[in-house]
Amino acid sequence: MKKLGTHISWNKKQHSYVNDLIEKGILKQEESRYLFFFTKDVYPSANTGKENAIREKVKTAVLSEEFEMDERTFCLIGLLNACNIDKQIFTKEEYKIAKKKISDIMKNNPHGKAVSETIQAMQTAIIASIGAAAAASASSSSSS
Repeated sequence: MKKLGTHISWNKKQHSYVNDLIEKGILKQEESRYLFFFTKDVYPSANTGKENAIREKVKTAVLSEEFEMDERTFCLIGLLNACNIDKQIFTKEEYKIAKKKISDIMKNNPHGKAVSETIQAMQTAIIASIGAAAAASASSSSSS
C-alpha cells in the first residue's frame, strides 16, 4: 500500500510540473498510440525552434572541420555522449562519422573529458546505491 501511495503522490507532483509547463507554453499535451491498442499522453516541446537550433549547432560543431566550439557546446556534446543520447541528433550515416569525432573531442578536450568523467561517476554512484538498496531490501525480507 505504501508503494501505491508513493506512486500516486509522485504522479500528482509530476502532473503538477507538467501542467505548469503546459500553461507556460513550453510543452503541449498529445495522445500517442502504441502497440496498436494502447494510448498514452506525451508532452513534446511546444516551440521546437530553439531545440532545432541547438541540434543544428551540435551537428555543425561535430561534423564541420572549421567550426570553433565554445565551452558550452563542448559540455553539451560531452553530456549527450555520456548519456548515450547523441544518436538522436544525427542521421544513421552522420552518426557513423560523428561517433568517432565525438570520441576524439572528449579525449582531446579538458571540458569534454570533465563532463564525461562526472557523468560516469554519477552513473556509478547511482548503480551502487541501487545495489545497496536491493541488498538491504533482500536482507530485511529474508529476516522476516
